[in-house]
Amino acid sequence: AEIAQAYVENNCQVLVCGVAVETDEPFARVDGSEGVAHVVKFPIFEPQGAQLIGGVAIDLTTSKRAEAALCEKDVRFRAAMEGSLDSVFFLIADRDPTGHVADFRFTELNKRGCELLARTREQVVGQRLCESLPHNRTGGFFDKYVRVVETGEPLEEEFSLAPTDGLTAT
Repeated sequence: AEIAQAYVENNCQVLVCGVAVETDEPFARVDGSEGVAHVVKFPIFEPQGAQLIGGVAIDLTTSKRAEAALCEKDVRFRAAMEGSLDSVFFLIADRDPTGHVADFRFTELNKRGCELLARTREQVVGQRLCESLPHNRTGGFFDKYVRVVETGEPLEEEFSLAPTDGLTAT
């Protein structure tokens, strides 16, 4: 009944207003499950005065389900990131024209990471690591990060920070 009501409302809009309608509509799939289609309906005016409705529909069910699953994964990822007691940073390698790693760019960090850097997420994401925190290059961290990228071997290390490093250890 709900699916039929959506069809009727959209069809009436096309017939009454005489304009095209573009929307996502639910529909009953062959297997009996409910699907979602992106639909464009448009009026067709016959020379004899009859008015018809033309339309094109694209089944979006699979992509909508994938989108929902991805959104669910993102929620779990964010919960894990924010629940961590450690500072977590995601970096991507910025390469020079020869392909060598020139710096790293922040792509993600958690609340603890923001606290450690004494900056908001918006102030950090997109920034270059060695420009923002030069001690990473002079302190040897940059070379260690490059080694991780080149070898794929993880780096787990504890280290001390000096107040001159620009970080706030809490």
